[in-house]
Amino acid sequence: SISSWVREKQWYQRRVRGNEVEEVLMEQPVDTSVFFTYEQPHLNDIYHEVKTGLNSDHAATAAAALGNVFHSNGYQIVSYDAVPAPTKSSLYTVQGKLSTLSRETNPSIAIVAHFDSFGISPHLAKSANGNGSGVAALLEIARLLSKLYSHPGNAPKYDILFLLSGGGKLNYLASKTWLDKRMASDSPEGAMLSEAEYVLCIDSIGKSGLNIHVSKQPKPGTPAHQMLSALQEAASLLYPNITIQNI
Repeated sequence: SISSWVREKQWYQRRVRGNEVEEVLMEQPVDTSVFFTYEQPHLNDIYHEVKTGLNSDHAATAAAALGNVFHSNGYQIVSYDAVPAPTKSSLYTVQGKLSTLSRETNPSIAIVAHFDSFGISPHLAKSANGNGSGVAALLEIARLLSKLYSHPGNAPKYDILFLLSGGGKLNYLASKTWLDKRMASDSPEGAMLSEAEYVLCIDSIGKSGLNIHVSKQPKPGTPAHQMLSALQEAASLLYPNITIQNI
């Protein structure tokens, strides 16, 4: 309907303006505190009153004009902490594996995705594509492969390591920490990684088309080339409108 289209357009415009504000806050230091909240009718009323007052105020500076508007309208800015405490957060990693019992030592494949997003206001950071889509894909791959591994006769020759990690927008910090700890110890995961033939990192696959980023072009017969060929064949049969290319 027209009303739903208008609401969607308004939401998109607010999202664009929010992204612009976020970029400004990330690129330059801000001396004053910046608070984020969800849009509400009474907050919109305050905003419009302050905006009208600022346009009609002739103070020497913007800060003085803002103070005059707040004083004349009876609003107050109250801060209970002299120095705002920085936000503390921890990075977590969730791991799982599927092992075949055919041999003691098997080649392995690691499938990785980060489960968090990033924003100048952490609690408002949302991203279904980056990387909710990658998390959904990893979980679905794990579900499907677990059916094969539940029957020894059908299990592939590879051990599969699944890794969901935080800090994806911080250069995959949680993944790096996890790798450093496992490779420095005699853990089973460290042994699997030492035998890894292929590592697949799934990120932002919710848009049309799939791009496979590799450090160098895969040669025929390698796991990377086999996976690319299989994806292209499956897409041509099931989803002809989706393009898959190697970058």
